[in-house]
Amino acid sequence: LDKKILKAWVIAGISFNIIKNPFVLDLFKDLRPGYSPPL
Repeated sequence: LDKKILKAWVIAGISFNIIKNPFVLDLFKDLRPGYSPPL
C-alpha cells in the first residue's frame, strides 16, 4: 500500500508536506482504519 500511495503522490505532483495535514491523516484513517502512513 505504501508504494501505491507513493506512486500516486509523485505522479499527481502532490507535495509531501501535505501528508502531515490532519485532514489527510483523517482521510487515510477513514479509508483504512488500521493504516498509518509513513511520516
